Amino acid sequence: MFMRKLMPALLACLLLTSPPLMADQAASVEVEDPWLRAGPTVQRNLAGYLTLHNRSDEPVAVVGFETDLAASSELHTMSIGEDGMMSMQRILAIEIPPQGSHALAPGGDHLMLVNLKNPLEPGAEYEITLTFSDGSRKTLLFEARRP
Repeated sequence: MFMRKLMPALLACLLLTSPPLMADQAASVEVEDPWLRAGPTVQRNLAGYLTLHNRSDEPVAVVGFETDLAASSELHTMSIGEDGMMSMQRILAIEIPPQGSHALAPGGDHLMLVNLKNPLEPGAEYEITLTFSDGSRKTLLFEARRP
């Protein structure tokens, strides 16, 4: 008898919390102008930029990204310290407000590709997959450009 009453409640909990029924953050984000900073030779590290537009009524967060271009990938921000010097720090997430936008641009938040494997050809496109806090993913083509 107890199990007969408990089973519908457990099933409802599973259905309400399963990923396919939850909001898909990747689907609610539109992307504008994704590009990578290409240099004349192999650089150890390089940055990626884009603008993210959140079309949902809930905040959205990018928590990472993946690419075959580099040994590792990190989210970074730039800030001016007390000494007046610009410094770069790794961050855990990039938040996009509801119905808002967030630009990843030189001098601010950006994608950092660490230990690049090969030089990037200016004008070529390269694949990067963003990961959102709900586990959803969005794969994009980034154009390599000289600054």
